[in-house]
Amino acid sequence: MTFDSGIELKGRLTNVLQKKGQNIVLTFEECTVKLGDEILFDPSWGVFDLACGSEVISVFGGAADRGAYVKATIGLKPIAAKQKTNLTDGNKKLNDACEKLRQVREELDGKFSNTQALDTALEEIYKVVEGDFKENWLIPMSLLEIYEEKGLKSQWGVSARKRLSSIASQFPEEKGMIDRGISLIDKNINYL
Repeated sequence: MTFDSGIELKGRLTNVLQKKGQNIVLTFEECTVKLGDEILFDPSWGVFDLACGSEVISVFGGAADRGAYVKATIGLKPIAAKQKTNLTDGNKKLNDACEKLRQVREELDGKFSNTQALDTALEEIYKVVEGDFKENWLIPMSLLEIYEEKGLKSQWGVSARKRLSSIASQFPEEKGMIDRGISLIDKNINYL
């Protein structure tokens, strides 16, 4: 077989894989594939599978048979690439604030059952968000929820409520979510 590109394929056709009457893969044994004098496939390399089609839709970027790959590479382990992350210096403080909020929620009946310790921890988180992440409304909402549920009376809670209202007026796309969140908090207060 000679292709328009100049590639020549010589071998014995041993299998044809079809789908819906169309050839998908042609398998050749004792196959040589050349482009001019350059050998692209040698018979000593095994069977040659020729994929048929006009375009490649997707490709798998790993070994098709992981077990065979490990045997063929004598079990060599690839050097692990450095894990990618979206954590930057700019949002590290925000991630830390989220982590502290999670810890407080998990310890409401333990370490933070003391109202003063709880109030102090929540205020510290609020100060970080208020100072560096003025557009973030989710953390202040979560803080306000705990503040109201536990009946805290510190000034930061009043400030958080005002801040949420301010964000809602500045960002109309967030207003509905913020208003619903405050409504739910207020509804829960009335049930306590």
